[in-house]
Amino acid sequence: MSYLLRPLLFLIIVAGSHGQDTTQVAFDALQKQVDAAAKGKDFPSIEALTRAQLALQPQNADAHYNLACAQAMLGKKDEALQTLTKSAAFGFAKVELLDQDADLAPLRAEPAFAAVKAVMQLNQRAAAPGTVPPVSPAPAPIAKDEPGPPMTRQEIIDYLKARIGTDGPHPQKEAVNRLLREEIKKRGVSFRYSYVDLPEFNKAGGDGSIRDAMQANFGTPKPMSWLVGEWNVSTTSTRTFSLSNAVNQMGFLVIEPDGKYLWKVKADDEAKNWIDGKWREPTADEMNWMGGAGVVLLGGEQGYDWIVHRDYTADDGKDWITIAIINSRQTFRSGLRVP
Repeated sequence: MSYLLRPLLFLIIVAGSHGQDTTQVAFDALQKQVDAAAKGKDFPSIEALTRAQLALQPQNADAHYNLACAQAMLGKKDEALQTLTKSAAFGFAKVELLDQDADLAPLRAEPAFAAVKAVMQLNQRAAAPGTVPPVSPAPAPIAKDEPGPPMTRQEIIDYLKARIGTDGPHPQKEAVNRLLREEIKKRGVSFRYSYVDLPEFNKAGGDGSIRDAMQANFGTPKPMSWLVGEWNVSTTSTRTFSLSNAVNQMGFLVIEPDGKYLWKVKADDEAKNWIDGKWREPTADEMNWMGGAGVVLLGGEQGYDWIVHRDYTADDGKDWITIAIINSRQTFRSGLRVP
């Protein structure tokens, strides 16, 4: 047990004997240690202490903010942005600190930082005297430590209504949609989006990016291990081959876990013409609206780089992938897992 945390057991016992809220007492004791560590710029201790606070109060916006500062100063930029996003989702409204706090300097050039700032500005206005607060506390899926189950249709609509609630202009529309889009990519959706749903999502404040994310993320996002294996691959950009007896006449793609792949493009290709290449993980921009894992096949068919990810539009209960030229996305192949 860390020497920083040892006093908590005693505090909890004492508080319990006096009928106090033991969780709050322990949280406050940790806060005193956080403040002391902050004076000495002891960021590793601040990180450990704020994580302990969040174990007690997982939705504490201030603790998330302090943890984000520590992570930023420790060079954990991606983690810091995620933690700062959670702070905003849980209502952190001291938006002026984003420009004043030196600990956040490493994050200010990041696009996600601007989105978080916009949500905190919304929080600040909602908390100001004389303003109407958001609809009673709105679900904040972006603040979950774990991805959680796929988002429901109503959950997405409620999220938009609470933060935007209009199909007209709104100062935070872009920022809120961006954060919601990332949550959809992380968790997936439990329903198949249809254009008949469009008016309801628009009325709540959703934009085109939310529509694209809902269409592209049906079901639970798949990890990298899901893509590893052998796939029958069609060169005709169609999945109908799965319904015929011609599966064994197709090409195949083997994605190996060590960063290599083997691609037989056409059924009659000789072994010497099979593409024996390497793959890498795609960037977030390359994944576009897609959540879950993907791989980029370097120097694939026709010498192009191709991106592979789960085909979330498949509705036959089978494992499908889409393989597309990464630059244009205009040419694509379909793959079905080999049993």
